[in-house]
Amino acid sequence: MGALRVFCGGVLGGGGFWACGAEGFGGGIGGIAGAGVTRSLAWLGHAGGQEVRSPMFLRLAHALCARPLAPAGGRRCGLARRVLADCGGTAILEFALVAPLFLALLMAVLQLALVYLGQQGLEATAEAGARLLQAGQPQAQGWSARGFKQAVCANLPPFMSCNRLFVDVTGVAALADAASLPPVPSGVDGAYAPGGPDALVVLRISYLWPTGATPMGLNLANQPGGGARLLLATQLFRTEPYVAVTR
Repeated sequence: MGALRVFCGGVLGGGGFWACGAEGFGGGIGGIAGAGVTRSLAWLGHAGGQEVRSPMFLRLAHALCARPLAPAGGRRCGLARRVLADCGGTAILEFALVAPLFLALLMAVLQLALVYLGQQGLEATAEAGARLLQAGQPQAQGWSARGFKQAVCANLPPFMSCNRLFVDVTGVAALADAASLPPVPSGVDGAYAPGGPDALVVLRISYLWPTGATPMGLNLANQPGGGARLLLATQLFRTEPYVAVTR
């Protein structure tokens, strides 16, 4: 039995299939052909014009042709064919196709989560301000609108700025009147009418939350000119029958 020789190249029949071959098994084995250029195609052996379908032979042929071996007397496969036949790097290519959409979706989810975080912080601030008015401390001590706003700002989370916070305090005669209040002004402080003891009061606190556009075009801004979203927290309550201090 002669020595084994591996080669690439050639055309089998008239189909134009490229072949990897092995010679040296006794009378010689004419070639192992793959229909196409991928490693996943079936391999056929030819010996003396007869097809060889021995499982051991096919496993050996696949092992030989699955590796870029140097030719022994045969013609070296072209670079383009070897590149097309190589299945390596497909994961990187797939990631390059999916990564932009994944990153855009991740940024959109992150921006939406930050808006919800700001809304939660504003709700907690409104609750703290409502407790002050409900107990009658600002009314009894004669706080001004600016003084009450400073007290509200003291309860803001550290990631929120008092410069973007606006306060509106309005007294109503009945619960139904609270639903007919005009919209809260954007970017300015509203009225300051905290009422007296045992009074219905509506506290509305607004905040201009900064936003930005994401790569997918998601923009949470709802203010003219964009760049900010108006967050609103409302508290409706009745004040305690506190004793007003007269001066």
